[in-house]
Amino acid sequence: MEFPDASLSHESESLPVLPSEILYEILLRLPVKTLLKMRCVSKSWFSLISCPQFIKTHLKFSTQNQDFRCLFYGSRENSLTLNTCSLDEIIYQEESPPIPIAVQLDFPCNGVLGCCEGLFCIFNQFWYIFIWNPSIRKSKKLPFSGLDPRCGQSSSYGFGYVECQDDYKVVDVKGNSHGDGFLNVFKIYSLRYNSWKRIQDYPDITFWIYPGKFVNGRLHWIVGHVSDESDMNDSRFILSLNLVDDVTNIEFQRKKNLTKAKLS
Repeated sequence: MEFPDASLSHESESLPVLPSEILYEILLRLPVKTLLKMRCVSKSWFSLISCPQFIKTHLKFSTQNQDFRCLFYGSRENSLTLNTCSLDEIIYQEESPPIPIAVQLDFPCNGVLGCCEGLFCIFNQFWYIFIWNPSIRKSKKLPFSGLDPRCGQSSSYGFGYVECQDDYKVVDVKGNSHGDGFLNVFKIYSLRYNSWKRIQDYPDITFWIYPGKFVNGRLHWIVGHVSDESDMNDSRFILSLNLVDDVTNIEFQRKKNLTKAKLS
């Protein structure tokens, strides 16, 4: 990786200049808002700070500082408001409750489908899906998946990051009656290729209303048999999707007994 030139002008040549390697380490320790301003210093600084490799390194460095924050949201005037506060303040502050800091959104948002590696997957009132970076206040609208959110009898989503592919992925699941049974159609979006593709379908299950949870490279949903929909508390499945190879697995849980089967 090329490091930025520490000299800003010919007039500063007589002043001490930091080695490029030290300057790089300093930039890694700056918050995102400051880095965005630093891009205006010079073309070389802009090139470095905008480099995907630097962004990934900065993200990993930021996650190691143990400054965990709690994010919660609520509704106001048919849109979503996000608020954040330090987790340490919640746990260790005894005298008064922490004061949350509001995070302003760039556009109306009605819900969060997932978050991973600093990015959020959100949707608006028209069910347009966006991937949003709250640090730099930028978002990307996803193309239509081809699955109408208003027509699904069963519907769910998921959002995760595949490190080995350096790719963020969104999963859209819609279930409807199909012949004498029930069929769920899975589509997966790749941010790297900006496109959707249909993967394997899965029959005769219904999803709970909650989006999938991303853990260890897989998305996980709580599902149940369509025939057992009235008594899902006693007949629950954990359906997981491996975002690397797009293969689903199910874990069946009933009375604390757990078995696992891989689907072809």
